[in-house]
Amino acid sequence: MRQQHGLRFLGLSLIVAGAGLLAWLGWMALRPESLAIADSRDGQRVAFTAERARVLLPGQCVSVTWEAEGISAIYLDHEGIGGEGSASICPAGAYYPTFRVVAPDGSSHIYTLPVSIVVYQVEFWILLIFGTACALSGVILYNAGRQRQGRAVLLARIVFALVGGSLLLLLAHFVVDPGPVVVQQMYGQTALYFRAERRWTAFSEGCVPVEWELEGIKEAYLVTRSRGIQGVTGREQRTLCGYDQAHLEVTLSDNAVVTLPGVGTLFADLRFWLLLVAAVSLIRLDLTWRGVDILYRKVSQPGRPVLPAERRLEVRAVLRVLAKAFALFLALNVLFFILQPLPVLGRLSLYNALFPGRERLPMSNYPDQAYNLTTTNLEAMFSAHEIAAPKATDEFRVLLLGDSAIWGWFLRPEETLAGQLNALELKTTDGRRVHVYNLGYPQPSLGKDLLFLDYAMRYEPDLILLPVALYSLRHDQIAPVQAGYPATLQRLNETYGLNIPVAAEPPTVQSLLHQTLVGSRKVLNELFRLQLYSVMWWATGIDQRYLAHIQREIEREETFDISSVVEDIDTAGFSIINAIIERAGGVPVVVINVPIFITPFEEANPGYYNFFSAREVYNEYRDMMAAAAEEYHWNYIDLWQAIQPEEFTDSQLHYSPAGARQYRDALIGPLRGYIP
Repeated sequence: MRQQHGLRFLGLSLIVAGAGLLAWLGWMALRPESLAIADSRDGQRVAFTAERARVLLPGQCVSVTWEAEGISAIYLDHEGIGGEGSASICPAGAYYPTFRVVAPDGSSHIYTLPVSIVVYQVEFWILLIFGTACALSGVILYNAGRQRQGRAVLLARIVFALVGGSLLLLLAHFVVDPGPVVVQQMYGQTALYFRAERRWTAFSEGCVPVEWELEGIKEAYLVTRSRGIQGVTGREQRTLCGYDQAHLEVTLSDNAVVTLPGVGTLFADLRFWLLLVAAVSLIRLDLTWRGVDILYRKVSQPGRPVLPAERRLEVRAVLRVLAKAFALFLALNVLFFILQPLPVLGRLSLYNALFPGRERLPMSNYPDQAYNLTTTNLEAMFSAHEIAAPKATDEFRVLLLGDSAIWGWFLRPEETLAGQLNALELKTTDGRRVHVYNLGYPQPSLGKDLLFLDYAMRYEPDLILLPVALYSLRHDQIAPVQAGYPATLQRLNETYGLNIPVAAEPPTVQSLLHQTLVGSRKVLNELFRLQLYSVMWWATGIDQRYLAHIQREIEREETFDISSVVEDIDTAGFSIINAIIERAGGVPVVVINVPIFITPFEEANPGYYNFFSAREVYNEYRDMMAAAAEEYHWNYIDLWQAIQPEEFTDSQLHYSPAGARQYRDALIGPLRGYIP
């Protein structure tokens, strides 16, 4: 009888907890919380308001209002608007209403209202599953307590284990890899910005890069556990390591104090241990039953003491569970160290199976807005790409290597060079479809291109396009992905007589910890989250953070000395190009000298085409490339003037959709000679 009472008590508790969580989740998703931004500076005043901070489904509309005084012009997304008005915005993906305000002196400021879509957030679904599982298990347990149904108790144990598993998933998502911290606040003429790559670090050797910019403040202090209070300047970049729990305290001009969220320590956070204990207790239901019995007796019979035998039994159960958990944890880490399964796990993918493959390699600094993330696991990157699908019998497969310009910074997949080449629907003379695969990745490095090609040759390419830029031939241009494959790079160096560095600093031997399950937790979390984003990629087609307005910063007065690159180009850069051609085997490789930005700012910087390229040095580079193409018998195309200057966007490397179209139109003529 006592057990039946305990079941009913536990069942009611779970029903209340699950219903409360679902009610709270619904309230958070649907509550009428508004967003507002107000700013005033130099006689200008602007105010923007969105009636809702979040919508439940894509396509639901939000009313946005604005007021502006003392300005020259104001734009909502690319469209000019009046100084006062309202509009209905219907976000369908990773899109935020963005206002660009132009001051009378010509300067401009960007204001973004971060309206989020609830069903596109992983946290919503985890909490929904957890709350539903709690309520369902509570109903089953309460019914079992009333009717003494053995099957219901067994089913309750299963559901309880699922609840514990979902709680562990919640722990992994919110605690193990919580994502970056970004805070932007405006107080009149005071602007506060703080960013940390992670909310906390787990181990003492862990470090978190942070940066902040504070304008219009009186003073600022960095408060840390280990070093106490330190005065800081308004603009800094730091790295917080060890068990620091740090945050910024900012004193405004009116002496008001604002605390900005900072960086914590995982194992010093009580929530981590509460969630872990709760998850283990739910999964090990035999321990939970004993605890429920004791709790029920304490509530229903407060005067009755717990017997010493029962207490000893409970202590033994706890110790037994802890010992088993530690042994299992140790065994899993040893097994992981022996098998080293990351390459195999990277090849397990929902892409190209349940969901379509991505049109470019995974990369994003804003995972929540782009439904994408950055990983250095080559197997996972290529398994998520459309190239991993089986090659069709009527397909002529073209690989397009390159940097962020080829990847398509700020461009949608169909607007990139690969997308616009595919839009031509080219065919070979024997009727095969020409499909160009975008294997660009945001880092100009020929060593990275060789590494990618070495992996991509398993996908049976018929033609390889290799865009080359002067800055990509620099010896210190090293992609982060290279650091994860020292053995592969060493093999390539030995095979082709190269000296490609693995990382910016000499690589260190990985410790035992970094080769275990614990040490690989970040990579494992990336693999898991990349698969979760497959649903959102399929539903939205969004794979990067798109901006309604891109700030042009290409007419800079400073320059970069690249004369040393030309001096070493024939021994370093040309050797890697030749290695790429040799690694391709019998597959033709077309070397393309990429278009560059050419700006007429001779008065500020005489003798320079742009920030990267002095005229004399760049002209010498072009002569050397042409001579090398003739000497080594390259398939070579020089397109250095293919894109008009006005089509470059945020930098001298990235271009607009129209610029990509100009690139394609200049390339397609010579390219047809390499398509049978």
